[in-house]
Amino acid sequence: LDEFNRGSQAVQSELMNLVLQRQINSLVLPEEVKLVIAENPDETMTGFENADYGVVAGDAAIKDRTVRLVMKVDVADWLAWAAEEDTQKQRPHIHDLIQRYLQEDATQLYPAERGDDLNPTPRAWQRVSDNLFELLVLPEETQRSLVFDLVAGDLGEVAAQRFVQFMQTNQETLTPMDVFVSQPWGPVVPEKVMQTYRGLPEVQKLALLKSTLVAIDVAQSDNAGRFAQILTATAKDGQYAIVKQLAAGEVLEKLYGADDESAKTLYQLITKVAAYDLSED
Repeated sequence: LDEFNRGSQAVQSELMNLVLQRQINSLVLPEEVKLVIAENPDETMTGFENADYGVVAGDAAIKDRTVRLVMKVDVADWLAWAAEEDTQKQRPHIHDLIQRYLQEDATQLYPAERGDDLNPTPRAWQRVSDNLFELLVLPEETQRSLVFDLVAGDLGEVAAQRFVQFMQTNQETLTPMDVFVSQPWGPVVPEKVMQTYRGLPEVQKLALLKSTLVAIDVAQSDNAGRFAQILTATAKDGQYAIVKQLAAGEVLEKLYGADDESAKTLYQLITKVAAYDLSED
């Protein structure tokens, strides 16, 4: 039952009769029929106090008879799907340019800071991708005149400016996948990759580190070793900013209880960075 809370409370109550009684008039639903209610959050739900969906909050009786599972954006899972082949269209699900952009800055798939107008979402990025496949076969002059409006129409102007600038420069930098999936395997970043990382501007290093926290499990043994390396090769203020972000999640607890030496080393590094006095620099 999709968009369940788009209806009035009277409509929701009638639908709940179907859910609870599993019967419509004389028609009884067979046992193998499963019912799932899908809805958008409303402002009465914890964590969604600023939600602005056009929905009607369910009453206490409905809330007491359902189990609420909050769906969250999983960047790594989405990017894996993006790279898969769409057999019907004979192309990847998502355009390579968008994959590369979001690999470099995974926070842009669904940014935490939301504006009042349009904002990036996984669904919006898919529409941008579909438009790009069509746009990039047109003459270059047509592409230049249309690309910003098409992207802004799905993502909003701020996000569109960033992505279109990326398209125009198409700079080859590093992504979390370059750092954490490059061979040879193990807790040590390959030297060629490390050389590239050391040469990045600090703002790009910080973006890569933030993207890593979204897309990679840095508590896993090999990942912990590689993350410690690139964190150490970052300026102190960048290290401190990343450690503050780490402290707000569950990674520290995982690292603290780990037996792996790489995980222990990363935990010790995080503890050291947390004690930095940046006023001395």
